[in-house]
Amino acid sequence: MNADSTASAPAVATRCTDLVYLTDVPGVCVGEEMQECLTVQEADRMIADGTIEGGIVAKMESAFEAVRGSVSRVHITCWEGSETYGRLLNRSSDTGTIIEK
Repeated sequence: MNADSTASAPAVATRCTDLVYLTDVPGVCVGEEMQECLTVQEADRMIADGTIEGGIVAKMESAFEAVRGSVSRVHITCWEGSETYGRLLNRSSDTGTIIEK
């Protein structure tokens, strides 16, 4: 079982506003460029055409399920220390990618 694939269900069920995926990369990169924010439609298209591939795809697909449910934003980023969650939720972090409707 892939934890990325199952994370969206409890977030939707508990009506979380934000879901955070911590990974070993700072967010979703297209080539050398970090994507600050993507809609589900944009990201889905990038997966379909192979622009986004590999291990991040499972996180993205789970993010889509969460956003299509009740979750407002999904953050994909790396751990930056004990202040990571606060900066993400206050949108004061300059790393990571946010997936929104």
